[in-house]
Amino acid sequence: MKKILLVLTLFLLVVGTAHAKVTFQEFEDKNVIATLNGKDIRLDDIEKARNSGSEHSSGKHGSWGAKLSATIMLKGIIDSRLVVDYALENNYDTSRAEKLFYEGLTLEGYVISLTKDSEANKSGAEQSKLTLDTLYSKAEKLKSSYKIKRNDDLISPDTFKKGVDKNAVVASVNDYNITVLDVILKTSSHIYDREHLEALYSSSLISSLDTLISRAILLLEARKLGFDKNIKKLTEKEKAKLLTNLFNEKLLMSIKNTEEEIKKMYNNNIGYYTRKFRIAKYGIIRKENRAELEKILARIEKGEDFFEVASKESEDKSRENGGVVGFVSMNKIIKKAFNTLKKDEISGIIKEGKSFIVIKRIRSKYDTLDELRSLVDTDIRQAKLKEVTKNKMNELRDAATIIINSKQITEDEFFKYEKKR
Repeated sequence: MKKILLVLTLFLLVVGTAHAKVTFQEFEDKNVIATLNGKDIRLDDIEKARNSGSEHSSGKHGSWGAKLSATIMLKGIIDSRLVVDYALENNYDTSRAEKLFYEGLTLEGYVISLTKDSEANKSGAEQSKLTLDTLYSKAEKLKSSYKIKRNDDLISPDTFKKGVDKNAVVASVNDYNITVLDVILKTSSHIYDREHLEALYSSSLISSLDTLISRAILLLEARKLGFDKNIKKLTEKEKAKLLTNLFNEKLLMSIKNTEEEIKKMYNNNIGYYTRKFRIAKYGIIRKENRAELEKILARIEKGEDFFEVASKESEDKSRENGGVVGFVSMNKIIKKAFNTLKKDEISGIIKEGKSFIVIKRIRSKYDTLDELRSLVDTDIRQAKLKEVTKNKMNELRDAATIIINSKQITEDEFFKYEKKR
């Protein structure tokens, strides 16, 4: 999910533990540091949390630091378990996330097998480019071996305006289905766009679908070769993380901004928004070999779709987005070419550094609230999220029964940096 995976570090939430109903008593079992709703939190849980890479270790502070560390770890564990329990009680569905988790592991093994020999002695950037090229090339070669169906009309702006079932199948590769929701999530991480689908750009949606079809081909090939066998199962910790991600996403989605709030945010910060996002949006195809680019440009001039070609042939990092570039500054070479083009016009071949490019002008700037609505809406949600999260966590803590082993952590130590209720 590139995507919105809205992971909030739970340790940032622990500062409100003073709002919970916490009592202190001596436990017979010295290895139990606390109980949460009748379930033990043991000292080895604290050690596991400490050893998982948390910055809150005892370090040079000795026993005092260790005691502080244990208190912070305990609060983090309490919050984490409260979130997971809440998610389970409310039947949060992690099936999609689990499916992607296992598919990712299957693809990972296959990708390594495809690229391990060719990546020797390559730099990180070269390896990434080589891996991407290898995968796209492999998927393209395998296409004829698979039965592919697609209905691009389901992800057109006109369809979105009329209303569309997000679970509708927009494409299939053999028996592997790709839904409208899959395409939306691949295209945009903005929550607003998921609710107001007409804000999504059509070429980006088509490009996302192309990418998902290629991914499906590679996944099915990986399964055919047995890369889905003997992969590790989700651990309890990983399942908890999936539930936590879903909890955080649902909190963000629960925040609804009024039109008045969006207008106010935009008008109060109009200089920031129009200055930051008054940037051209364009498509680009990049090749190191000019002759190859000449052939590609000839294909486009004969009617092939610029963005479909970019998603398969371009050597630019924008390839995964169908060659669409937006919200980034242009260098002088691209800007000069861009300014000579009208909307939807395509340039000739331009030399840029060691490579050659052609660009397509999509739009010139983002000035109006309608064009920036998704960004403004997201900014307001993010600003509200901290308070919404704090309130929700306090609600969960208030409903919990927390008992601390006073032999391990005293009341003064537990509330050392907080005001008691």
